[in-house]
Formats: sequence, C-alpha cells, structure tokens
Amino acid sequence: MQPDFQQAYWELGNAYQQKQMYEQTIAAYQRAIELSGDSRLAARLGQIYHRSGFAAAILALADEWKRQSGQFSSDSYSIGKLLALAGDREGAFEWLEKAYESRHPWLVQMKVDPLLNSLRTDPKFADLLRRMRIPQS
Repeated sequence: MQPDFQQAYWELGNAYQQKQMYEQTIAAYQRAIELSGDSRLAARLGQIYHRSGFAAAILALADEWKRQSGQFSSDSYSIGKLLALAGDREGAFEWLEKAYESRHPWLVQMKVDPLLNSLRTDPKFADLLRRMRIPQS
C-alpha cells in the first residue's frame, strides 16, 4: 500500500532471514537502508552477508558507510561492526574508537554484541571496555 515504507522492507528481510533465503533478505534490507539511511540496518545487512559468505560485500558496505559518515546518521559503531565481520580488526577498532570518542549510545552493547566476537581476544577490546568502565568478567 505504501511502497516507500522502510519498516515493511525491514520486516520482510527478517522473515526471509528466518527462512534462510539470503538473496531475498539482502534485497529487502538494501531497500530498507535506501529508504531510511539508518546505519543499524547496514550492520544487520553485514551480518547477513557474513552468514551467506559475501565477505567482499561486507567491505563494500562498510566503505559506503564510511563515505557517508559525514553526510548523515551513518554511525561509527555500526561501521566498526561491519569491519569486524569482514575480518578487518584494525579498521574495526579505529571505528569503535571513534564511537567511544563521540560517546555513541550503542557502544554500551559492545561487551555482548555477537557481531564483535572476533575482536574479544584482542587487548584493545579489553582496554576499550575498561575505559568505558564496563566489567570484563
């Protein structure tokens, strides 16, 4: 009824994801991102790319969000998560540091965010948690 309603595409993507229909999931999430500009959706799309084996697509998505980071609400925390998914540890920490410096509100999820699992053994991860005064145990 309303072809520009981004939430409908987001929910459609969620349904496709549950059915492991990744190509359709990606298409629905990409449309939701186009309509909203919400970087949280980009991080979710990165997760789907990761699950479906599209590592190059994760990096391309992260690059696009880096380019847009000064234009609108593209956020450093989501970019950090995308880079972590793609295996770019240094890039991920660079953007997580930016999130820390800007006091990004989602950074408090860092300790439990499964998209950051690949960074947990790095001393930089523990240091960032320490600076945020989040207990590590």
